[in-house]
Amino acid sequence: MPHPRVLARPVARPSRRGARWLLAASAALLALRTTGAQPATNQRLDEEYTRLIRQHLTDPRITTELVDYLPASDKVPTPLSFPGIGRVIGTPGYLTKARDIHRYLEAIAKAAPERARFQVIGQSEEGRDMVAFIVSDEETMANLDRYQGYMRELADPRRTSEARARELINGVAKPVYYLTSGIHSTETGGPEMLMELAYRLVVDESPRIANIRKHVITIITPVVEVDGREKILDGICYRVRTGQPLPTPYWGKYVAHDNNRDGMGQFLKLTQNIRNVNLAWRPVVLHDLHEQATLLYISTGTGPYNEQIDPVTVNEWWWMAENEVMEMTKRGVPGVWTYGFYDGWVPNYLFFMAHTVNAIGRFYEVQSYGAGCDGKVANARGGAVPATAPTRANADELTRVLGGSTYNQSREWFRPNPTPNDIRWGSRANTNIQQSAILLGLWNMSRERDRFLENFWIKHVNAVNRGKHGPTKGWVLPASQTHKQNAADAVNDLRAQGLEFHVATADGTFGDVRVQRGDWIIRGDQPLRTIADMYFAVQNYPTTNPSPYDDTGWTFPMMRNLIVREVQDAKLYDLPMTSVAAPVTASGGLTGTGSTIIVAHSGDNNLVRFRFRLADVPMRAAEDSFTAGGVRFARGAFILRNANRARVEPLLRELGLSGVAVATAPTVPSHDLDVPRIGYIHSWTNTQDEGWVRAALDHYGVPYTYFGENEVRKIGALRRRFDVILWPHGGAVGQGAPEGGTPVPYKRSAEYPDLGFPDSTADTRGGLGTDGLELLYQFVREGGTLITEGNTSAIFPSYSLTPGLRITEAPGLVNRGTLLRGVIGDMASPIVYGYDVNQLPIYFSGGALLDAGAPTTPEAKPVSTIDVLRPGSSAALSGAAAGGGGIGAAARRSSVYQNTTPMATWVEKSRWDPMQTWPADAIGRVVTPGSVAGRFGGGGASMMTLPAMRPRVVVQFPASPRDMLLSGVLEGGEHLSNRPTVLSQRLGDGQLVLFTTRPFWRWQTQGTFMMGFNAIMHWNDLSAGAP
Repeated sequence: MPHPRVLARPVARPSRRGARWLLAASAALLALRTTGAQPATNQRLDEEYTRLIRQHLTDPRITTELVDYLPASDKVPTPLSFPGIGRVIGTPGYLTKARDIHRYLEAIAKAAPERARFQVIGQSEEGRDMVAFIVSDEETMANLDRYQGYMRELADPRRTSEARARELINGVAKPVYYLTSGIHSTETGGPEMLMELAYRLVVDESPRIANIRKHVITIITPVVEVDGREKILDGICYRVRTGQPLPTPYWGKYVAHDNNRDGMGQFLKLTQNIRNVNLAWRPVVLHDLHEQATLLYISTGTGPYNEQIDPVTVNEWWWMAENEVMEMTKRGVPGVWTYGFYDGWVPNYLFFMAHTVNAIGRFYEVQSYGAGCDGKVANARGGAVPATAPTRANADELTRVLGGSTYNQSREWFRPNPTPNDIRWGSRANTNIQQSAILLGLWNMSRERDRFLENFWIKHVNAVNRGKHGPTKGWVLPASQTHKQNAADAVNDLRAQGLEFHVATADGTFGDVRVQRGDWIIRGDQPLRTIADMYFAVQNYPTTNPSPYDDTGWTFPMMRNLIVREVQDAKLYDLPMTSVAAPVTASGGLTGTGSTIIVAHSGDNNLVRFRFRLADVPMRAAEDSFTAGGVRFARGAFILRNANRARVEPLLRELGLSGVAVATAPTVPSHDLDVPRIGYIHSWTNTQDEGWVRAALDHYGVPYTYFGENEVRKIGALRRRFDVILWPHGGAVGQGAPEGGTPVPYKRSAEYPDLGFPDSTADTRGGLGTDGLELLYQFVREGGTLITEGNTSAIFPSYSLTPGLRITEAPGLVNRGTLLRGVIGDMASPIVYGYDVNQLPIYFSGGALLDAGAPTTPEAKPVSTIDVLRPGSSAALSGAAAGGGGIGAAARRSSVYQNTTPMATWVEKSRWDPMQTWPADAIGRVVTPGSVAGRFGGGGASMMTLPAMRPRVVVQFPASPRDMLLSGVLEGGEHLSNRPTVLSQRLGDGQLVLFTTRPFWRWQTQGTFMMGFNAIMHWNDLSAGAP
């Protein structure tokens, strides 16, 4: 029997009436704890495992009758009995690597194949397996493919009749609940807990667990970021054993925490593998486990909620969360709550993939499990606390290490039983609290099986009906648009996520949208149109809402700088079209004859792949537009003299690029496309953001040498080795070379086999330092090109190394992860070759703000069409009709009380037209040269600057703040008036390129990739076309 709950501290003796109440409450709690999930009367307990569960629990309040025992099995191993683990889950001072977790789950499936199945679902970038563990009852497992098919039937109302759906819902199909964990590698407890949960779901014969098996198919992926889990655990052991605070620069090959921001781009293998399970199984719930909140947060969110999510899903969030909060509260477990943690807005999280396919995405945040190795619990300073049996003193110390004991949470409507300030937390508490809540969620699904399935079906019907009866009947991606291969890539990326495409086989006109043969069509009457609704919508985030948790604007066509036309005419469905059943490539190849091949600079990202695939082939780039072979070419066209057609033509077709062969080379100003030797600097303490830049380089085949900031001093003469150096966001000057002390290596060894990738070093200490910065400055002056982005774009100006350029402040600027209009003021710059109009959407999120001498003119009249609209409403007024800017910030925030309808606020945005040309007279110009003498002989902000030394402003924000916001949130836009966002500047013989934006943001901003690629390809001629 479960042990009785004991009070954590003495309490005052109750009155006689209070004693009767306490006796009644205790009896009710005892009754609750002795039903449902108690082991079946004929099932024996694993006495030793159960004893150790209770021993390792540091606070008796953090348990339930669901998890305070473990049933025994003669054939299925427990974690305690399994070789290589050999302990109870929740034993402090130990963690399990992903490969051992997988071995254990595979062993369960082999021992009980009638109830469980183990599958490899894919590999990571580093070749480690990701797995799924599937559990249900004997009948279901024997017919698993059939049950999988039932869910697919319910997911497509076009092929499944209402009568068949009702048959499946009423007792035939079984809902699928998909649990994932370990995407954030430092959040260690979920993968541990899921081992015990898997055993319990297979072995336990209690009525509650048996009911879950009978009515639910549970899928478990215990570790999503398998590469990161292994690295982090090696790093923990290093810190525990050596006492050295080893940094953990890498989780996966590319990113760390941002791996849970890949839900839209879906570039990472971990995202793709989970997506494929999601599409194959069509789970009703995708539930991701995290560690950040006290004690257990169950997701709903403060809002605003993503406006394209089916309203039924929003209700399901609350239904499930409130049920679990209530059930945990009934059992006296404190600190379980919902609502007040994140918003529910941006669809870039892993669990949000469920929402795009009309399922329920949810997550938990739980107090930390902790970090341990060799029976010691690691602390943040690199030391360790022995994890002995929990005495009161030891429990207090473990509690301090695992997050502190003074919580003092307030009681709120969303947190009815707040965390008291005397909780003694521990690893077993982490296991108990989230496993209990998950079991209660599964139990709820088993009892409400038909309701979950009915909702699932209805949401797919709703999606199809939006296409039949709603205003948007579909979308068209013109196949002949300028960035045609980028458009093809978008088709392939969205198809992989489940969105269906067709190709027009005839021309047609639908309202003001013209469709040509070969254009790609997204029909609006498909079950997964939610993807298109969610990605193509324009976001409006009023600042009357709570602070955003992440990005506020993500409009897909803007991010990729593509033309996507919305169609509101139902006759679109009558247009002849064929289904796209395989990856597509834009129409490319070679026409004409002659020894010179001219390749159009279409702005397609594959151009950089073309250049590096033919790195040994001399090429030149046109600096002006021209006509050849009857074709008009824009600036940037590649010119290949004496070209090998047999080699070039197949590559053009493969990459979706177009070329023309002519007899003689055109007489147009041009420069060599010298293939550069590229260096790439990273920090040893912050690789979170630079990994997205590496991802783009790797994907498009751009080679580089990767090294840490502290290696710059060792390399010394940088110009001898490199022509281009990339210094992405996350870099810093920091400290110089360490003086004495013990080296802190990050490298693979027999003891730590999972460290040392994608880079390794014998000593991570020390940063770039001012001596390293001076070496970078000399690199540029000696003819190299340094490309910076995000925060690194501010470093040279902050050291007064950029004549005519200084950092400026922007108090009151609010622009969290938003899309703003960028105006190209210098179309002749090689950085913007391939951009056919002089404006483009740019992602901006509080980056560096620079002053290049153009005065701010926020009072300027707006050039674009201004819409004032209420989010979630089809109503829109012109700016004039709404009285200009709508409701001002002061008015919105005038009340001291909570705004319960923040999304009713009318907000203003600038309308985006991808074909619009920005008037030249509306572009702010530099009028005040000036800089100062800076460090290392550079110039700064007060001395007169020679024209040749002035920064070349390539892209800037509009003059009027009312022209800026395209999607997301913006307040304080006057600080951005005419400010530069892309610049190049000659320093000595070389070039400094500054992107204050993030052109390679989270595999979402493909529309600005080419600016970065252009800076690389034209590194030696960035002054071309300069006035």
